[in-house]
Amino acid sequence: MAAQVMVVGALKGGVGKSRFSVLSALYLASLGYRVHLIDADTISQTTHKWRVRVEKAAAAAEKRGELVRPWPEAVTISRHPFDDIDDHIGEKVETVDHLIADIGGGLRSVLEAALRRAHRLVVPIGADPSETEQMPATWRSAKAAARDSVVGGFEPFVVLSRTDHGTSLPREARAELEDEYPLCDTELRKNVLYQRAYGTLPTDFLHVPAVLEEIGLLEKGRAA
Repeated sequence: MAAQVMVVGALKGGVGKSRFSVLSALYLASLGYRVHLIDADTISQTTHKWRVRVEKAAAAAEKRGELVRPWPEAVTISRHPFDDIDDHIGEKVETVDHLIADIGGGLRSVLEAALRRAHRLVVPIGADPSETEQMPATWRSAKAAARDSVVGGFEPFVVLSRTDHGTSLPREARAELEDEYPLCDTELRKNVLYQRAYGTLPTDFLHVPAVLEEIGLLEKGRAA
């Protein structure tokens, strides 16, 4: 059976796409799934660098004689920030259970190409007005891609990211977005553990499992 394809994308950088993508992949792997991550970001390549950082830390720990947790074999990564990413996805879907494509901000053609083979689109977006005002551009690209889908279309979701409920911004952003976009109830809240997760193999996935459950990638009650 071909993989479930989740595209994590927004035409705005710095909204937490890579962090959500990697933590989703690591969590799915912890449940026994095989996952392929595509780092389709021509600038930061955070997803790829995350694995490199884990591998360097593991090698250094091993030299010190310490027990290490290596990067899970069940999570593979490729770097492919090109317009023919849909062909690349087509080559990978038969080899894994889940495929997650992390699309860099501003890469409209890459986002639209990846969405041709997507079953789900997840758009992380911050509660700051400078981020929420970018939603229409992302949505236009999503609609354009839906017309060219080769898998019968995709289900879109918007997730508020890095929210700080010590301010009124999350409430204001929700009021602004919820009538126009399929906004998830679950938020990726601002959290020190979430911020420090980069380059590590965390055991606490915070709100990521609940998002995966809400978007239907996991059965209800599967998220720990």
